[in-house]
Amino acid sequence: CYLRVSNMSSGDNYGTMFIPRVNSEVIVSFVNGDPDCPIIIGTLHNGENKLAYSLPSNKTKSYLRTYTTPQYSDSIGYNELMFEDYQGREEVKIRAQRDLNTEVLNNENKRVDKDQRVIIRGDKEESINKNSKLNVKENYEINVQNDFIENVSNNKVINVSENLDLNVNKTNTIVVNENINYNVQNNVVKTIQGYVHRYVEQDKKERFLQNLYEEVSKSFGINIDKYHLKSNESKQESNEINLEAYEEVVLRCGSNALIINQSGIEFKTSKYESNSSNGGVNSNEVGIEGEVINLRLNNTEDEFISKYVKDNKELRVIADTTLKEGREVEVTLFILDNNKKVLVKETLPAIVENSKISKDFNVETLIKSHNIDFKNIDDIYGEIKW
Repeated sequence: CYLRVSNMSSGDNYGTMFIPRVNSEVIVSFVNGDPDCPIIIGTLHNGENKLAYSLPSNKTKSYLRTYTTPQYSDSIGYNELMFEDYQGREEVKIRAQRDLNTEVLNNENKRVDKDQRVIIRGDKEESINKNSKLNVKENYEINVQNDFIENVSNNKVINVSENLDLNVNKTNTIVVNENINYNVQNNVVKTIQGYVHRYVEQDKKERFLQNLYEEVSKSFGINIDKYHLKSNESKQESNEINLEAYEEVVLRCGSNALIINQSGIEFKTSKYESNSSNGGVNSNEVGIEGEVINLRLNNTEDEFISKYVKDNKELRVIADTTLKEGREVEVTLFILDNNKKVLVKETLPAIVENSKISKDFNVETLIKSHNIDFKNIDDIYGEIKW
């Protein structure tokens, strides 16, 4: 038959309920002494049903311990709420044999005056519908032995009052769909032990308000479609300078230009003057005159000279031309003194051959025939008329 069991509290949908198990020793009472109205008013431990904690060594413990039914074959299962009241070892212990569910319909406040340790051997999941705030007055450390993933739907702000160190043993990849802005109030130092590769699909602009200094221990190469340098002053120092162009090199200043291409070297200027330290005499070039261009003075071996010296017994006035083959022209050689006065003027006929005009002058003979002192010669230039 079934007997009613007395509990600490009983009411409509509230109270306590502890049902004695099989083999439990119970105390039975009868309502008004009626044997037909038995009530279990308590339970007792005995020699068979032993205490969970032996006495008298655990006399300061108070507890509620249940018993798993049916029991496990390899262990004892139970739920427990235990109170230890021994001075200096006070403790409240809650044990759930399987699940522990806590439901708080409003606020939950927890205060720990010293340390807190949480050990989770499986997974942990938290779901927060509103805000979460963590205040740590000293150190905060997270150790993750596998992956660490953060997903932020809106903004993320990190404020560091002092230093920020990031140590990555392998690869660090940053993917930004829009812009990256760096604002550094002081210095930026980067030390790279490998190589640096940058890929920019559009423009790159750098602005330095003061100086820019780059030091390259070995080679420095630029592979570029077009290169434009604008500077108030440009200076280059090197033991050896090698400028190589597949088609053309142009040095330009105002209306004057030096053009070097596969066909030769061309001067575009109204006057060419060179002041060397070898004691020579300036030899000048007249500028572009329509169909006759690149007028210059060569030696008889067709080597361009900018100074006439005594060893040059003969000079050749030479020019490129678009005049017809066989066209007759006049070539004149002028020798001037320091005051630009003409000391010698000799005109000889010439014809156009292979798109060139060329005429040799025996300068040594001209100087001797006019009794000219070499020291008085300052300038020599040629002229072509047609």
